Amino acid sequence: MELTGKKVLITGATSGIGEAVAGRLASQVATLLVQGPQPGSEQRALIERLRTHGARVEYLQADFSRLSDVSELAHGVRERVGHLDLLVNNAVAPPARQRVVTIDGNELAWQVNYLAMVSLTLQLRDVVRERIVNISSETHRGASLDFDNLQLENGYEAFEAYRRSKLAIVTFTQWLARHLRDAGPAAVAICPGLTDTPLLHAMFPGSAGQPVSRAAANVIAGITQNIQSGTYMHDGFVAVPSAAATDPSKQAQLWEATAEMLGVPLSVFPN
Repeated sequence: MELTGKKVLITGATSGIGEAVAGRLASQVATLLVQGPQPGSEQRALIERLRTHGARVEYLQADFSRLSDVSELAHGVRERVGHLDLLVNNAVAPPARQRVVTIDGNELAWQVNYLAMVSLTLQLRDVVRERIVNISSETHRGASLDFDNLQLENGYEAFEAYRRSKLAIVTFTQWLARHLRDAGPAAVAICPGLTDTPLLHAMFPGSAGQPVSRAAANVIAGITQNIQSGTYMHDGFVAVPSAAATDPSKQAQLWEATAEMLGVPLSVFPN
């Protein structure tokens, strides 16, 4: 995908990998919309810094622990740019030690990391022209989708909540790619690699990872490379996701459960 002259939205862009990716995009695209949960007044320095790279940059506040904010974000995107060439779903919440339920009744990591991503993608699906990039993690390989306990109402464990949300992202991306195959943008999932970010430190104190600059380069590779819809990339290279993510029956089950949680019809995408 060529980035010159394009319109892009990246979520979770106020820190860590998202901020680093936004910096790279701002030097190449025409319009960059960045989302974060903080008030715009707290992100003025970031936005001004991004604008020095040459792009038109706007900040859109949305707290993904509220699904109503996701809808407001989608509306704001349509108002500001009309269409997008690229959507980068990067927003992530570190899992809480104790199970936290959002105002919408969902486990926090499941909603912020996964449900909000799906909701935003559904609401913008008709205005994204080229590519949808969903940021996931290699931790998805150790997770499973227990459809009787998807949101860990029973036996909650913080890391399991995180990696299950990441498995859901890869699984949904595979499903989405199949349902957009004839018309619509490509959908890909990317693991940037283990990265030295506040998220890593929150989950694993004392751990170390690669610099955010390398992780951002890996994400940009997944954006710009000529890869097929449904591709999963890890650390800058095409990889095969877990068997759970590529199982069509699991994909269908996840979509049915997700549609019910979001209150959208199963037929929102053609079969």
